[in-house]
Amino acid sequence: VAVIIGAGESTEVVDAIRECVSAFPNQLPRSGVAKILVGSESERVEQYQTYPLYNRLAGRSRVDVTLQVDALIEAGILQQNAKGYLM
Repeated sequence: VAVIIGAGESTEVVDAIRECVSAFPNQLPRSGVAKILVGSESERVEQYQTYPLYNRLAGRSRVDVTLQVDALIEAGILQQNAKGYLM
């Protein structure tokens, strides 16, 4: 269980994750949220490159952001629908 919430730097990550999920409810899986926030050039998130959230967490690891998403799910802050998309 990787709950990294607490440090000032993590607050930025948590806020960005929550904002992304709020902007695109039931549209993105865990990895999609992480890809958008770290600025992935994956074709799967290409359509989101014009959104302000894209690349918000530049320089951070996609794996670390995904682990933070997982921690928010475990804490009950985020939920997944039947397809695994975040809401």
